[in-house]
Amino acid sequence: INAPGVSITAAWVRTDTATNTISGTSMACPHVAGVSAQIRGRYPALSTSEVTDVVLCLATTGAVSGLRTDTVNKLLFNGLNSP
Repeated sequence: INAPGVSITAAWVRTDTATNTISGTSMACPHVAGVSAQIRGRYPALSTSEVTDVVLCLATTGAVSGLRTDTVNKLLFNGLNSP
């Protein structure tokens, strides 16, 4: 799954108010973890495999361009709060 990971402003070190804008998987992973936590919070009986299935089911297919052909084209989407 793909998630936002470019030019993400995050909390940083040295002070309580420090931030830094960085890119990479270390910025994308918290997005996926957050959506997974919301799913698990709403449906606590789901197994980790079932949470993965929900994340993939909610994802938007075909939204990312320029991917390698062997990369699944699914963009993380938190549709739990959608009507």
